[in-house]
Amino acid sequence: MPLQKLQLRPGVNRESTTLANEGTYFEMDKVRFRSGYPEKLGGWVADTGTTTSTLTPPAGSFWGVCRSLWNWVTLSSYNLLGLGTNLKFYIQNGSGGALYDITPIRSTTSAGDVTFAATNGSTTLTVTDSAHGAQAGDFVTYSGAVSLGGVITATILNAEFQVVAVTSNNVYTITSSVAANASDVGNGGASTVGTYQITTGSDVFTTSVGWGAGGWGGITTGYTSTGWGSAAPAGVGLGVQLRLWSQSNFGEDLIFNPRGGGLYYWNTNANPNIFDRGTLLTAGDTPDICNFVMVSDASRFVICFGVNDYGSAVQNPMLIRWSDQEDYTQWTPAVTNQAGSYTLSHGSAVITALQARQEILVWTDSAIYSVPWPPVCMGFSAARG
Repeated sequence: MPLQKLQLRPGVNRESTTLANEGTYFEMDKVRFRSGYPEKLGGWVADTGTTTSTLTPPAGSFWGVCRSLWNWVTLSSYNLLGLGTNLKFYIQNGSGGALYDITPIRSTTSAGDVTFAATNGSTTLTVTDSAHGAQAGDFVTYSGAVSLGGVITATILNAEFQVVAVTSNNVYTITSSVAANASDVGNGGASTVGTYQITTGSDVFTTSVGWGAGGWGGITTGYTSTGWGSAAPAGVGLGVQLRLWSQSNFGEDLIFNPRGGGLYYWNTNANPNIFDRGTLLTAGDTPDICNFVMVSDASRFVICFGVNDYGSAVQNPMLIRWSDQEDYTQWTPAVTNQAGSYTLSHGSAVITALQARQEILVWTDSAIYSVPWPPVCMGFSAARG
């Protein structure tokens, strides 16, 4: 029989079965469509960039699971890539280049607030720091410490460590690179300073339930039972959010945000080999809590989605706030600026947003909004699925 030309419709259709899906594609892998025809993707090459941290990651070149990538080029033509993981935030200088740890600092102790205790023959060091606020997996860097008297020298102590376990609000443990001996009886001296990075996040989304979801015995607030622990167990469905980052460059600098956290700013250093840590933005009524941040194209408004309102510490997951144009430090609306806010009505939370050609698309859990930008006489139109 003569050959017959097949005319398959472009795109992948999974709405029906393979039998009923005649004349189109049902399943593909690493294929894209161009001009209506399928085309094999060009493939990929592993980026084997090296870490600059003195604390070697357990695998690969960075700590944690990467959930965010953002690429931009500085005025000096340096090709940078922001990487947000569940444990840290990095900037890579060029493809295959060095990964610089710019994870922001949460707190820094006063000299002498941190003390160490070692056990002969063990690599576990017990650290005492009143109200340290750390959790297992967090990172802390010590400085100013002196030798414990034996093999645990000042060089070993004055480095970055990951918290292994938290014993109490005042005590946690870390792991030394060498096992202590009988001479390690010191406490690190009166000049030891601890610098804590922002709290790490989960690499997966989980649901916390039962006795482990609250304090010992469960959730105690407002519960008056006289039973075991005098507390009610945690309810079903308390989600533990995985660590997600959003980021956008403000000129050649970077604004980034861990979902549910604050806004951080990374300033490009004049020296291309120096990558300072990100700093928390606090000026001008900057939102304290944010689920997603972006910088509008061309007009350069910093826009936050799912934030706390002016003068409030309570997060509204449907509230959008934006800074004054070209000024990420000014968030209080006034007749002299263009800062403002708007509360969406369809849905329970803003999920994400995307800069389109002449608008910003905002997704909630039940609708998608089209937002013309900049916000002068703007309107919000929603399409509900």
